[in-house]
Amino acid sequence: MSRIRSWALEQHPLPETDLGKAIAYMMEMWKGLTAFLDDARIPLDNNAAELDAPPAERAAPTTDRGESRNGSTDRDGSGR
Repeated sequence: MSRIRSWALEQHPLPETDLGKAIAYMMEMWKGLTAFLDDARIPLDNNAAELDAPPAERAAPTTDRGESRNGSTDRDGSGR
């Protein structure tokens, strides 16, 4: 994790670029992103929170073709 942070701090992208936005976001979230390293009680994922959410609030994972894993397709029905 320290190598990732060091790399990010060495970069100097323009703030409006995708890389600049991504690094800024990562640095803003760093404490939360690395909290599991200091406290073994913190899970590495949020699966428990995801499963506690009502089904309507859960997003169905999609494949790279836009199909959800349950076989449904995009809005136009094409599955693309």
